[in-house]
Amino acid sequence: MGARKEMSVKGRLALVLLVLATWGCVQIAALNLRHAGSNALVGDVWETTLKNAARNARGFDSLKGVITGLLQTKTPTERVYAIFENLIAEVNAEQFRHDEIAFQENQKCEEEFSFRRMEINNATISLKKAKESHGRCTIRLTKSNAHLALNQQIQRNKEDELKTLDEIREIERRAYARRQAEHNAAIAVIEGALPLVEKLGASAGSSFAEVKPVAKNAIELLSKLFSTAKASQYSAIASALAQLTASPAVQASDVARLLELLNTLRNDIQSTLATYTANENKAIEAYNTNVASVNGILSTLRAQEKALKSVIYDAESCIAQEDEIIIAADQKINRNTELKQYAEKMCKSAQDSYELATRARMETIQLYKKIIEWLRDYFEKHQSEEYEDTVPEERDE
Repeated sequence: MGARKEMSVKGRLALVLLVLATWGCVQIAALNLRHAGSNALVGDVWETTLKNAARNARGFDSLKGVITGLLQTKTPTERVYAIFENLIAEVNAEQFRHDEIAFQENQKCEEEFSFRRMEINNATISLKKAKESHGRCTIRLTKSNAHLALNQQIQRNKEDELKTLDEIREIERRAYARRQAEHNAAIAVIEGALPLVEKLGASAGSSFAEVKPVAKNAIELLSKLFSTAKASQYSAIASALAQLTASPAVQASDVARLLELLNTLRNDIQSTLATYTANENKAIEAYNTNVASVNGILSTLRAQEKALKSVIYDAESCIAQEDEIIIAADQKINRNTELKQYAEKMCKSAQDSYELATRARMETIQLYKKIIEWLRDYFEKHQSEEYEDTVPEERDE
């Protein structure tokens, strides 16, 4: 029985040395084993070896092989369980810290997303308002330019109208001046001839030889009437003068008829001239009224032109300003969209890393739990074998 236990202890020691040499984690300077049946305790080196093996395990089978070798030292069962329970606790603690970090990172991501969405939304609103304002300013500019063109065309028409009024007035002025000169000349002739004719009348019965100088002067003056373009209008006077000078002596009746014709003609000329003068004055008044009216319209049009140019300037400034806002809003939208997409990409990458690490930890925990289940089976079987080893052999009677 003692030989059997001695061989069992040597076998276990060989397996422990083989496992420790294979993993290269520790060097055992000395190994003391108690009496057969007692539990062997390797100490901190054993525990460190197991923990390192568990943490660096590539799978259940590799970890199981290490543990199998270590368990040959009959380490207390509860200590093995405690190691794996602590390892599970460490993984859970690490996962808890990771969850907290992930939660904080998710908050930061949401804050970043919210901020970028807000920036994009604000820029979108600004862009919409700027485009609407741009459209209104463009319509106002188009209408104002059309009104300005019409205004300037009307001004040109009114300026042409002023020129026409000036031309007509000049024609009328010249016509009146010509008529006035003609009528005044005729009146001057008549008024110069009347005293001479009256002298002839005072010499009634006298021969023309006696009044020749007076008659000659009268005839010369009246001849000026007959040499004008309107000589036909003075035919009656010419006939009376011819009748007067045809007699050898001055006839009082002929003188009286000539005087009557001359006075009538003078009155008619003066009346006609007065009519011409009245018409001229009316024409001048109408001209002044029309010019004042046209100038008033031009003054209004020029004030409107100034106002329209101011509106056009404001509309052009509005369009330029809204163009700048549209460009800035577009740039802001593009910039924040790119930053949001970049943040989404980075946050997704962080989330993927978090999920990958979480799955890895869950798989590690499942591995440790599976090892614990296996250990239960192992220890139950091991304890059963130890019990069988310690049962005394029955002796034959």
